[in-house]
Amino acid sequence: MKKILCTAVALCTAFLLTAQEKENWTYNLATEFAWDPEGKRIPETAHFSNIKDPYECVEFRLRFSGERVLKTPLGEHFLLKDANLKIIPVLEMTPISVKPIISGEFTPVPFLTFSAGASIGTGWNIGNLGGMRLLDTEKHEYRDLTPFKNFYYDFWGQGAFQFDFAAIFPGEWNHVQMLATYKAGYSAVTGFRNCGIGKWMGTENFANGWQYDATLFLGYAPPLILFRAGVFAEFWGHYNDDDYGKYGADSEMNGDFMYVSIYPTLQFHLTKKDDLSVLAEFSSRRAFYEEHTAYKEEPGLHYKGYEWYFMRIAARWVHFF
Repeated sequence: MKKILCTAVALCTAFLLTAQEKENWTYNLATEFAWDPEGKRIPETAHFSNIKDPYECVEFRLRFSGERVLKTPLGEHFLLKDANLKIIPVLEMTPISVKPIISGEFTPVPFLTFSAGASIGTGWNIGNLGGMRLLDTEKHEYRDLTPFKNFYYDFWGQGAFQFDFAAIFPGEWNHVQMLATYKAGYSAVTGFRNCGIGKWMGTENFANGWQYDATLFLGYAPPLILFRAGVFAEFWGHYNDDDYGKYGADSEMNGDFMYVSIYPTLQFHLTKKDDLSVLAEFSSRRAFYEEHTAYKEEPGLHYKGYEWYFMRIAARWVHFF
């Protein structure tokens, strides 16, 4: 797998660096930053947790992406003549990981898109920043996994429905937009065998298995520098609670717990080649009967319900070349 990852990184980098020389290729660099406060954990059912500490961690990520659009008209009808296939290679880097990604998107009609993709990556650990760590669920301690000997990989398929009301009521001020997506895929870390639990890219209580991710969006796109404002709602989790082994039962960690995030977002056209997005995210996590202070203590506790908390503020700047 080390050879596969190194080859994927090299090919993705070379491909993206020469993308500007190829016809019908576009590429961009996205810089993402997030500030996460720490929410207090409370042993109650369905409650909102107050902020315990204004700082828990910061997140930083770079994504260098290319895109090739292939026209695949399915007919002369106005809904079919612009059908296309997009090929999208991405090189993603954070201070604690590297991950090349390849995906494809097929749009048969303007309001429907099907996509599929895969990625492979590895991570390392810097202080409390866990790129790739396995949890000892008895001692509640993490053990660092060796980068380039252990790997993350995933593959997925997704369907998306999108609609703009300006298609029915033309006008530059009539762009009320909606989006609904559903994604299903498998993700795993090679060092998490036998229903292991740990960290991947800072995500705690990560377990190998089939997962889903559904997203809803409702927004408005005025002809201004602020080109879109709206609200996302995201729902994701594991299909099978057995992915968490003996801790997966509903009375334990509730392995198929469905996370929910709601985040209002604003998107700005700063220049012809630069966009900026900002958001504030509110999310849910498991609440337990027992008091605890960290995710690594949760295997072995008993699930009680939903705890809502303010997760992060984030910004994403995209430069188009």
